[in-house]
Amino acid sequence: MSTRYKLYKDGRFYFLDTDPEEKKPLLTTMITGEAAEAAKVLQATLDEYADARPAALKKQEAEAGAKPAKQKKRKAKQSPAPASAQ
Repeated sequence: MSTRYKLYKDGRFYFLDTDPEEKKPLLTTMITGEAAEAAKVLQATLDEYADARPAALKKQEAEAGAKPAKQKKRKAKQSPAPASAQ
């Protein structure tokens, strides 16, 4: 599978070679050739996993405006310095 394209479940489709920062989504109704085939394969994969997300998370996304919750980065706990032997 190519890593040149990305399709989100909301329909945004990107050609990463020319838009690596994902600023300009392509209209899937206007694409042809390799891009159209990639969109078809990616959509089939999304469809295959459409029900894989737990209902509670789907509800949270819907309440938050369909944006997945971001996880906070946790700082690694520093272990105390070893006691010096006397």
